[in-house]
This record gives sequence, structure tokens and C-alpha cells, in this order.
Amino acid sequence: MREHMNQHRGLQSYLCMHCGRMFSTQDSLIQHLRIHEGDQCRQFSCKTY
Repeated sequence: MREHMNQHRGLQSYLCMHCGRMFSTQDSLIQHLRIHEGDQCRQFSCKTY
């Protein structure tokens, strides 16, 4: 219920540690974090030839 009320109030208490974007629900943050999964794969790619 608290997250639901935060949506109506416009409160955003969930922070993305990758880009600093804020979200009002944990579910929204988790969904957003999926876009960063690919970033980590590219960042640590192995370059052996």
C-alpha cells in the first residue's frame, strides 16, 4: 500500500545505482535495471584473439 500511495504523491524512493534515476516502486526499479545488464556485459568483454 505504501508504494501505491507513493505513486500518487509522486515520491520516488528507489535509486538506480548505475545512472542515478529514481523510481516510485521497487518493481519499476527492477524493470529498469534490466537495461543495465547489457552495459555490464559490454563493459567487461574479453578481447582475446
